[in-house]
Amino acid sequence: MCAVVAGSACAAEPDEEQDQSSSLSLSLVKDLDLEGGDGPPVLWAWGLAVDAEGNLFVLDRVTRHLRKYSAAGGYLATVSGPDGEAVVFAQPAGHEPLAVTVGLDGNIYVGGAPHGRPSSRAWARWDTVAVTRVTPDLVADTIFSIGGTESLYGLYAWRDKLVVVLSRPWDELERSLGYAEEQVVAREELLLVTYDGMPAKAFHPEDERKHGVPYWREWFGTYAAAAGNDLLVVNSLYPVYRYGPEGELADTFGSASASFRQPSRPEQGAFPAWGALYEWLSSFTTIDGVHVVADSLVVVVLEDRSADEPAMAERSYRADVYDLRSGDVVARDVGLEGRVLHADTLLYVAWRPTGKGWHVGLFELEPTSSPCLLRRAVFGIF
Repeated sequence: MCAVVAGSACAAEPDEEQDQSSSLSLSLVKDLDLEGGDGPPVLWAWGLAVDAEGNLFVLDRVTRHLRKYSAAGGYLATVSGPDGEAVVFAQPAGHEPLAVTVGLDGNIYVGGAPHGRPSSRAWARWDTVAVTRVTPDLVADTIFSIGGTESLYGLYAWRDKLVVVLSRPWDELERSLGYAEEQVVAREELLLVTYDGMPAKAFHPEDERKHGVPYWREWFGTYAAAAGNDLLVVNSLYPVYRYGPEGELADTFGSASASFRQPSRPEQGAFPAWGALYEWLSSFTTIDGVHVVADSLVVVVLEDRSADEPAMAERSYRADVYDLRSGDVVARDVGLEGRVLHADTLLYVAWRPTGKGWHVGLFELEPTSSPCLLRRAVFGIF
C-alpha cells in the first residue's frame, strides 16, 4: 500500500479488493440526540431530509409525524396543518409514509397524505399515491395524488423535479404466495413529477429479478440519489444505474462482492409456516440505499438480516464505496452503525447508541490503511 510522506505524491496501487476491504472507516463527527432536551419521543427514525441551513426533518414511521430539528439537534417543531394542529401523515396507497425530501423550491415533500384527507376511492391502496407539500414554516398546505400505482416507495429531489419511486400494482401477489409463475410486463418504476404534482416522465423499467425469486416482495426495493445532473438508481441487487438529465440510461457500475449473500430460489410452496419463510428471508443480503458523499463517492448501503433471531428482526448495515466518476471500487464492507438516511459531505445515520432513544450520527468517511485511496477519489489526485 502507499505510504504518505509530506510533500510527496501517491504511488500507483494495484486494484485488489482484498486491499480495499479495510481502506475506509467511519469517524463520528456529531451525535444528535433526537429525544434530548425538549425533544418528543421518536419511535422509529425512518426518513430524513436536510435543508440549506442544515436543519433536519425527521419522519417517524410509527407515529407518522414529521419533526424539525436544528443543525445542532435541538427540537424545533412538528409539522402542522393550516389549522395549527399537528399533522399525522397517512399514505392512502400504503400503510405509512416512507419518504421525505427537500425540493429546490425550499418546500418539504412527504410521501403521505395528512390524516383525514381520504382519496377518491375507499380501496385507494391499489390506485393512489399521495405526496404532501410542506412550506418552510412547517404548514402542510398542498396534497397531490398520482393514480394507477400500488404505493409510493421513495421520494427524491433531483434538479427541478421530484423523483417518485413507484411500487406497481399487485400482479405479483400470487407469485409472492407461491401460486403462479407468469412473467410480468416490465413497467417504469421512476416518475418525474413537477413541484405542482404534474407527471413529466417515466423511466427505469421494473427489475424482473424480483419475480424470479418466489416470496420476494417488500424485500425488493428501488433507491435513488442525485449526482449533479445525473441520477443514480439501484434495486435490492446490483448494479447501480446512472441516468442522464433526460432520464436516459448512461451506464451501470458496481457488482456484489463475495460477502454479498445472494437470495436463493426455494421451490414454490416450500414454506408451510411463516417462521420458516421469515428465516429464509433473513438469510441473504439486500441493498438498502445509495448515497453520494462530497460529490465524489457513491455509498451503496448493504443490509444483512439475522437468520438466528427472526422474531427480533435484527439488521446490520455495511457499505460498498465507489468512485462517482469512474464507478471503480474504493472500499468494501465498511461498517455502519445503522441505516443511512441522508448524505452530503457526511453520512447521516439513524442509530441507538444507548439502546433506547433514537440519535442521528453524522459520520465522516476516512482512510485507514491507505490514505491515498480516499484522496484519489475525493480530490482527484492521481
